[in-house]
Amino acid sequence: MFGPTLDQRVPAYSKRDDIQTVMSILRAVKSSEISEFARDLRECSNVEEKLMVLVRYHHLMVKLESI
Repeated sequence: MFGPTLDQRVPAYSKRDDIQTVMSILRAVKSSEISEFARDLRECSNVEEKLMVLVRYHHLMVKLESI
């Protein structure tokens, strides 16, 4: 009557896989750069400022995509 559950359709990933992915990202990008990006994004008061921050830190996105 009902189809397969979500657990049956989605491949099983362990928390270990998730942790390894996060660690890979942190190794690829300096943690100071990430914290500066987060700080600058939090300080934005409007959409235009957020866009400027995203443009300023575009190199971080490029690094993350290459992982």
